[in-house]
Parts: sequence; structure tokens; C-alpha cells
Amino acid sequence: TEYECKRVVSSRVHGKQWYQRRVHGGVFAVLPAYEADLYGAKYVGAIHGRFLTFAACATVLGPTLLLNLRKMAENEAINDLLSKVDPSVFTSTFGASVGEAQTLIEAKTLTISKLMTIMPPGTVDPSPFLYNNTMYTMAGLVGVASVLHFMVRPVDKKFFEKE
Repeated sequence: TEYECKRVVSSRVHGKQWYQRRVHGGVFAVLPAYEADLYGAKYVGAIHGRFLTFAACATVLGPTLLLNLRKMAENEAINDLLSKVDPSVFTSTFGASVGEAQTLIEAKTLTISKLMTIMPPGTVDPSPFLYNNTMYTMAGLVGVASVLHFMVRPVDKKFFEKE
């Protein structure tokens, strides 16, 4: 039934969130000890504080960047389709000229799927390609993060404060 299906989906979502919180909690719990091993124990509080600050910034800025990239790709795809559509068919379908398309997009009346219904035969649907730039950007960021991670080296013990 519909109720059982919603219950299964809901339990999976909650299970994934529970697991994610546990993983993040474990990482944040172990990180100060790791940082102390790398940099010495004296300033681990300040180092960990900076890490948490930048992790919070990345939590906000990362998805914002990726959502903006996807929105840009969607706008480019719609504009590309608008350049190929027959203006008279567009006007009869949407009740506005092609020049007023931006207003229709903002009102969410004009979408790629609706636009594809009036496109000439043989027009390629751009929907599967909307996330290409986003995925390439994510791959690049992960690559840069990996390089930076492997550049981290422990501070030489001679620089540690002797007690």
C-alpha cells in the first residue's frame, strides 16, 4: 500500500541520516587526537577550532556552489532549446512569446520537460546532461582535497614544546 511504501522510504532516509551522524560524530571525536599527533598537543584546541569553522563553511558553501552550477546548466539548456523552438508553436502552447520565456521560467511554468513536448523531432533532451558541470566540479574539488590531504605531514618532534 501507499502507507507501507512511504514508511519504508522514511525508515531508509532516517537510517541513512542516523548513520551519517554517527560517522561524522566519530570523525569529530577522533580528530583532536589525530591533530595532536601531527602538530603537538599544545595548540590542538585552536587547530581543531579552525577545522570546525572551515568544515561549517564548506557545509554551507559546497551545496550552494553545486546548486548554482546546476541552475546555470538548466538555464543554458532552456535557452538552447528556445533557440530551436518554432515561435508560433511556443506561443500557442504557453500563451506567451519566446521573448517572455524568462518570466515563464521564473513562474516555473516553462521547464525542460514541457519544452521538449513542442520541440522538433530529433531534438536531444538535455536533462541527462544537467549535472555534468556539477559532477566535474565535485571531482575536481575531491582531487584537490586529496592532494592537499597527502601534503599534510607531521611537525618534526624537535619543534614540540618540552614539558
